[in-house]
Amino acid sequence: MKSDRTESLIASLQRDLQPVRPVPRLRTHLGLFIAVVVSLAGFVVALLAPRPDALTLLGQIGPFAAIGGGLAIATLGAALASLASARPGREWVALTASFAASATLAVSAGAAALMLFDATPAASMPEPASQDLHCALIAIALAVPPALLLARLARAAAPQRPGWTGLLAALGATALGALAVHLTCATPDRWHWVTSHALAPVAGAALLAVPLAWLLRHRPFARSM
Repeated sequence: MKSDRTESLIASLQRDLQPVRPVPRLRTHLGLFIAVVVSLAGFVVALLAPRPDALTLLGQIGPFAAIGGGLAIATLGAALASLASARPGREWVALTASFAASATLAVSAGAAALMLFDATPAASMPEPASQDLHCALIAIALAVPPALLLARLARAAAPQRPGWTGLLAALGATALGALAVHLTCATPDRWHWVTSHALAPVAGAALLAVPLAWLLRHRPFARSM
């Protein structure tokens, strides 16, 4: 009799249990993010028209290539850190990738600034502050779709620190938006690349981190990826 009651209790508990949702692999989500953002970035660059000398400048050792490379690495590093931070046991990956992203961004901006100190005044024509704001705002606007994608993917895992995950997602997404701006902005002011393009991810992280953290905490995504 006691055995029957125990079995009935176990059966009732089993009926009340919710199915366990497996967490997708980190490389699966990272690959999906890369595929989507490469397509999106390509479309945006084609739509806005890349600056005529973009390929030439990227192939030279100079401030343009330094900032472009820094933004690209920061995008991948921060995206990886954001996705890894949502997975238990991947804290070391998240910490390493976030450090690599932020350090690369800082070093590339600093290297570009040092190169410009050696440039002749005629090589850089100052632009008004409104141009800096214009490019930064475009970069942040372009960051919204990839930031939402990162939040969606992170939500499908198990984010325990939504604020940290949201900050990393905002940094990576804005670095991607700034890279698209960097490849299409035709301003002759080279300092503009540093003050607007290279520093746009910092502003984007500050503006988008809180909304993304709120989405990670509260938004009921309909289905997991």
